[in-house]
Amino acid sequence: MRIADMLSAEIESAEISKNDVIRKTGIDRSTFYQILGNRRMATPAQFLKILDALQPDATNRLLLLRQYERERIGEDKFAKYEKVRTFLRMLSVEDKDGEENSIEAKCPEKIEALIRHALQRNGQIKIRLLLPTELFFSLGLEKVLEENTHKGSNVCVEQMLIDWDGNSDADPMIRGFAGYLKLLERNPDFCVNAWMSDNVIFHAEGTPYPFYMIDEDAMVMFDHTGMNCICVQDQVLIREYTKHFDHLIRNAKPVVTLNRNMAELYQHMTAAVMDEAGHQDQRRNKVSGKIFLLSETPCVWLSTTMEQNKIYFDSEDGLAYGAMLRSLDIIEFSSMERLNRFFDGQRITESGVNMKIRKEHMSILRNSIMSRIGKNLFLLNEEVQPLPNGYVLYLAGNGRMVLTPYKDSRFLVCVQNWNFAKEVYEWFETRVSTVNPEC
Repeated sequence: MRIADMLSAEIESAEISKNDVIRKTGIDRSTFYQILGNRRMATPAQFLKILDALQPDATNRLLLLRQYERERIGEDKFAKYEKVRTFLRMLSVEDKDGEENSIEAKCPEKIEALIRHALQRNGQIKIRLLLPTELFFSLGLEKVLEENTHKGSNVCVEQMLIDWDGNSDADPMIRGFAGYLKLLERNPDFCVNAWMSDNVIFHAEGTPYPFYMIDEDAMVMFDHTGMNCICVQDQVLIREYTKHFDHLIRNAKPVVTLNRNMAELYQHMTAAVMDEAGHQDQRRNKVSGKIFLLSETPCVWLSTTMEQNKIYFDSEDGLAYGAMLRSLDIIEFSSMERLNRFFDGQRITESGVNMKIRKEHMSILRNSIMSRIGKNLFLLNEEVQPLPNGYVLYLAGNGRMVLTPYKDSRFLVCVQNWNFAKEVYEWFETRVSTVNPEC
């Protein structure tokens, strides 16, 4: 059903006259009837006014908004943006003690035994994995790691993501990407470092055990389902597979990278945007190219002066990080709800900092943030698109994406040469035209 037909049906069910809708919305009569006659597409502002006048229930309102955007941007773009919404929605949903992963996940005994064997060692432990992202979580490997990783242990899982190339369908990557973030957030005592390749890593057709997991002196190979495994004890073969894995990651690019301090985050961000921009304007000391920023609350670094930052941040790394952000062409997205939450709380809770803002600075900061709306701060409608809680999302063009926890910079996720990151970039790029462009 077309959006014009849906609006007509909603007007009829709401028992409100068309004249009343015109009066309440202030839309020109001719324009209004062209919209209902499917001869003209309402602007986002006009469409919201019509919905406010009709006051449909939450379910119908969402259906109307989705159909409106489908017709406004076209079916192809709408399908791409649905993947973006799925990703953001997964980051928005709180994980309930791993319940979702534990329903069907069952780690085969051989794989579980290798993990337990590795985790019982002294010193640094490295578990190397070559397998698809989806299989990592469907097998429940992260659950076994959680149960056996103790505070202070030095455990590193290294994974080559064979399905994270530049041409694969994004759906399994979306699930895996969100899952990695939650895994790292729940388990600070071990890290997961993952890489992807520009080239598809494939195995000859009919290979019975294409995937593997390696510890120092043990290895398990398993099939496409992960449920059928064989143990390998031949040390020569284990060393050969280890060399093969090391060769793969030397020629791969990082997807998930543990970050332990602000200096590392600064270096990763600088490298990402410099590589993306291709050059630096030496006269202005400014990186060219747009960067999109999705933040839980408005970014303090973009709203305050260096003099104010020196009052609140005594870390040279922190000040350098703030200076770096201000040197970039950053377009930030938040919501009015989150701006109000920030104003009410009057606290800086960003990048591990949690402190009260001085009263005399709060009014200055509020004015600075409000003056940025429509310039380099745009508001997304959380009614349509819930925003992730707890993350800052940095996006640059051509498929580069960096994501880090808003309140803790222990780790970051860096995605390169990935089609899905391009889709996220395009999604934000189309929302720069107006405030609340999501309608």
